[in-house]
Amino acid sequence: MPKYLHVKCNPVNVRAAVHRFEKGGLAALPDAARPGRPAKILGPDDRAALAEMLDASDEVGITWIVPALRDWLGAQRGVEISAYWLWELLRRDGFRWKRSRNSVRHQADPRPPADCLGPAGGLAALRQDTDTGKRDLIFLDESGFAPTMPTGENRAAGGGAPGGHQNRRVNVLGAQIAGTAPDLLWQRACGKFDGTVLLDFVCMWIAGLRGRVGALELSADGLGIEAIPACERAPPCTVVLDNASAHTSRVFKGQRGQLVKIGVELSYLPPHSPELNDIELVWRQAKYQDYP
Repeated sequence: MPKYLHVKCNPVNVRAAVHRFEKGGLAALPDAARPGRPAKILGPDDRAALAEMLDASDEVGITWIVPALRDWLGAQRGVEISAYWLWELLRRDGFRWKRSRNSVRHQADPRPPADCLGPAGGLAALRQDTDTGKRDLIFLDESGFAPTMPTGENRAAGGGAPGGHQNRRVNVLGAQIAGTAPDLLWQRACGKFDGTVLLDFVCMWIAGLRGRVGALELSADGLGIEAIPACERAPPCTVVLDNASAHTSRVFKGQRGQLVKIGVELSYLPPHSPELNDIELVWRQAKYQDYP
């Protein structure tokens, strides 16, 4: 029996290697792996291990792409396989490439009891006061809109290229009032909302100060928290906000005590809790249903 049959090599490759050795010695032989087809994931153990690893990764929020899975198989199972064949085997085993659901619930703080006095747990009590007319509950937040969608193609005369208008951005600051007289207050701007703009919006549209921020400052001219305010909102209200940078800025949050004097109390939601903010439903309606 020829010796090359013992190593299971193609006789053509063996003959070519012998000829290269006769002409150039060991330096002419390439330092490479033995030619032949690589191993495949045909055994049930490798495929079961791959499925178990994917299920465990999904529980902790780790995603895998096919090249990364191929590297994992080579390192952990000693299997060499092409990306295309691995994709096909995953499809046969019931794994599909789907869009991931983006969620921040895993980052949110544990929900406090409904009867506690914290910002989140106090929402139930605030809603009861709202139903009885004791105070208004206002949900405030910002959102951005792109009125012009990017256009990839358009009709144009011969010899010229059509121009597409995009990158227009409109930011909206809104306040959803939940009370005896529900309403939606909003303000549009082409720039970024900061603490100054937010404070002016609260003073003008929520507190009803005609002088806006100037009226708020006049009520605190060196007299401290016991000063008689210029006016007081009737009924008083609680403004619910998330922890955005503008909401927690020193310019806005530093006036918290003065806002309380005019009947506006600030209440901050736990981090990563958009489901507790009612105005998020308004933004969703505007973007996904009413948007042209």
